[in-house]
Amino acid sequence: MTSPISLVYYAAVAKDSVILAEYISDGNRDMSTIAISCLKNLPPLHSRFSHTTRQHRFICIMDDVFTHCAILDEALSKEDAFSFLQKNKDAFNSLYMGNSPDSEMSALRDQFLDCEMVQIMQQHALIFVGVPQREKLRMEAELQAERDTEAYNDYMFPPASPLDELSWKAYRWSRGL
Repeated sequence: MTSPISLVYYAAVAKDSVILAEYISDGNRDMSTIAISCLKNLPPLHSRFSHTTRQHRFICIMDDVFTHCAILDEALSKEDAFSFLQKNKDAFNSLYMGNSPDSEMSALRDQFLDCEMVQIMQQHALIFVGVPQREKLRMEAELQAERDTEAYNDYMFPPASPLDELSWKAYRWSRGL
């Protein structure tokens, strides 16, 4: 069985499609490119957004200035996913308070990217561990194949018993063989 891993692959704070701070879990370096593409295609006039494809869920919480987004495994519930984002948003707002959203955006990006916000997102992501959806599906398929094999073997090769030839023929006839 697969050991539990982080179900949060990526989290970010963005202004439009400019990433201000991002957390990328191990082995998911391509998530940044995917997130930027998703941010560019967000529907207007939404405060929350969620889209699931290929066992990955892209979610966003949007306010007037910033977008808080994440790419997570589908095994994580929407409720938990939005809770994760809300915690990130609250932490960002408390760190960001007092800064003008348009002043020195690059300095703000460097400050958050290399410091507190990334660590906060990482801490929030640590509690969401489990078995990814693709692994759950693979394990279910293996279990079903094992059950099918056992059922086939029981059907074709019944357990040895002291049945005589006539009883064996009656058994096969009752099973439709």
